[in-house]
Amino acid sequence: MKQGWGRRGVTLPFFVGALAYKNNNPEPTVDDARSLLSRIAADPVSGYVTEIGWCPMLQAPVFAARSVASIGFSHGVGITHPTDNQLCLVFSEELQRKGNSSNVESLVRFLVHDAEEPIKNGTYSRNPNSKTYEEFGPGELKFIRDTFEITNRD
Repeated sequence: MKQGWGRRGVTLPFFVGALAYKNNNPEPTVDDARSLLSRIAADPVSGYVTEIGWCPMLQAPVFAARSVASIGFSHGVGITHPTDNQLCLVFSEELQRKGNSSNVESLVRFLVHDAEEPIKNGTYSRNPNSKTYEEFGPGELKFIRDTFEITNRD
């Protein structure tokens, strides 16, 4: 059984699939991915920045929350917080290289395009060995339930 889900972050298909699972939405679409990206930028968690980086193990983009205090993101390629003068969503340099751009709109298109096929196929979990997307297994579903249980307590 796979272990370490979310250690370095989660892919956009995993994120979309997890939210769909939580909300009993059996058929999320690529529009859900676009909406999620918009929500992350429009309603960021105070004190945190979402970093979208490249995971060498998965060979895919991953999302991770980082403390602004510990990281201190104040410049770079990303989206500025709606009320603060700092970035709330940052694209790593490696992701920019993989996406062949340092333009925010181009990088968002790259992310959505990368996530489109797995979301359409209902395969949200990236296998680190085959580098392909698969359906959620029992372990992933438990991870998702446990994660939502923790966030609902806070």
